[in-house]
Amino acid sequence: SGDRPKKDYRTLKQKADDLPPGTTPYYARMHKYIKRAVIVCLVALVIEGAFTLPFRTTASSVCCVVEGSGESQIGSNTVRWSKRDIFTLPQGNRIVHKSSGGAARLFQVSDRDLYARLGLLREEYGNISA
Repeated sequence: SGDRPKKDYRTLKQKADDLPPGTTPYYARMHKYIKRAVIVCLVALVIEGAFTLPFRTTASSVCCVVEGSGESQIGSNTVRWSKRDIFTLPQGNRIVHKSSGGAARLFQVSDRDLYARLGLLREEYGNISA
């Protein structure tokens, strides 16, 4: 009951000093679990009239259009999108995004990290054929 060891403040302070700047021990515990995550989320900016670099990956993604409009060439298909649309990027397809209504933002959720951890992730960027 009263056998609990007391925490030494100096030990906690020393551990906090070992953390990256701006990180508290509370967030460090949270980062430990984030490192185990297998889903990656990111926001892509597509500048008006510009094409993204063509890419192909073994990972799959779901895209949600946050703002703007445009189109994505996914393999041999073209998907036109605008704000609040949701579309998928199936694995193995050559993908290129182009914005047509001002800059566009795409929120993307991917299983890329899962494939990377399994050693199955393959990616190509640049001048690749469909």
